[in-house]
Amino acid sequence: MNKYQEALENVKDLRIDFFDLGYIPYVTDSDIDNLKELVDKETPMKPLEDNYLGEFMCECGSPITKDYKYCPNCGQKLNWNKKEPCSSCKYNKICRVKK
Repeated sequence: MNKYQEALENVKDLRIDFFDLGYIPYVTDSDIDNLKELVDKETPMKPLEDNYLGEFMCECGSPITKDYKYCPNCGQKLNWNKKEPCSSCKYNKICRVKK
């Protein structure tokens, strides 16, 4: 769990504690959703590879190169570590299906 995920969990727990004590928390569901989106963007994602052209793209569909640390279109943090083939794909290529 990275520091952003931990902070999000702390905010969720604090919000539940406030409800349990009978207080109305200042953190709304919308705030939690926005924080989750930020956490997801900061969690590194392996780029998708076009198996025919050897090019890479982000989940948003934007083309990217290995020079990028973040997607210029959506801001997703990228993980360029060595990829491992998906064990369930019959072509032994990188799978686009999230697990």
